[in-house]
Amino acid sequence: MNTQTAGRPAGAARKIDLRSILPVVGLAAIIVVFSVATGGSFLNPSNLATILNQSFTLILAALGASFIYAHGSLDVSLGSVCMMSCICCVHVARATGSAVLTILTAIGVCLICGVIVAVISCKLNVMAFVASLCVSFVCQGLAGELVATGEIIMPDTIATTFNQPWIKVIVLIVTVAVCYILFEHTKIGHYNKAIGGNAEAARQSGIQVDRYKLIAYIICSITLGISSFFLICRVSAAATTTGSGLHMDVMLAVILGGMSIRGGPKSNIHAPIIGSLITYILTNGFTLCGVSVYWVQFLKGIIFLAVIILVFERKHRGALPS
Repeated sequence: MNTQTAGRPAGAARKIDLRSILPVVGLAAIIVVFSVATGGSFLNPSNLATILNQSFTLILAALGASFIYAHGSLDVSLGSVCMMSCICCVHVARATGSAVLTILTAIGVCLICGVIVAVISCKLNVMAFVASLCVSFVCQGLAGELVATGEIIMPDTIATTFNQPWIKVIVLIVTVAVCYILFEHTKIGHYNKAIGGNAEAARQSGIQVDRYKLIAYIICSITLGISSFFLICRVSAAATTTGSGLHMDVMLAVILGGMSIRGGPKSNIHAPIIGSLITYILTNGFTLCGVSVYWVQFLKGIIFLAVIILVFERKHRGALPS
């Protein structure tokens, strides 16, 4: 027995094992259950393509957000920033017709908002939750002014070009690969996890806490910008409801994937992928089984609660993540 596990209660060890194993087992189990319950229609290629198409933008956003969650911050502005990014995308696309400028706009808007949250949090010593909440309100107010007619339509040429399965698969593979390398094999991931474990200890060990938190927000902003661009290409119109609730979807994906939103050394990059797939597979599978949309939400809530009870410790270091 090593020094890290010595003296640790057996229950704690079981919870750690559950946290890493349960999401994978759960994903495999619900695939089997829905395959049997739907008579195989769940595994129909067109249905699997639908699940991938629906979960694509959430996976991208959640991958970047994992870097923020790893150091223990909680960003509730993701949905509003996504909405603002989509609206600006459409305006630029309509004005210029340039796909390159549209993509850069999507990423640029998210970068500006993410850096603002990081600076307010790190330099002014304001909780990231509060800083992101303020940015969320600002984005909602600006969005209302930019979409005076209720919604604005994305040009078909750009939307149709990029809303292709093969493009999404390539983007997803590249994004997962880059995030995996950064999270698991560079100082960016290691230091953010160390900060999540104990920020003061990380600072005393020589880690530039504010710098690596800022880098985490930049990575999150880039993936959110890419996600926003592909979202607007899929829905083809931007409104003040676009991206609504994305921050909650990201949080649920991370939790269902077995990662704690309090961060720390147990954070991992596969959690948002598994969690995102579970979220959309549950909705898709229950719908194919003929369950009404209201009961789908009820059953998903029960499942989410069960996962939290089984996997996560109920002793908290504080009221909320920072």
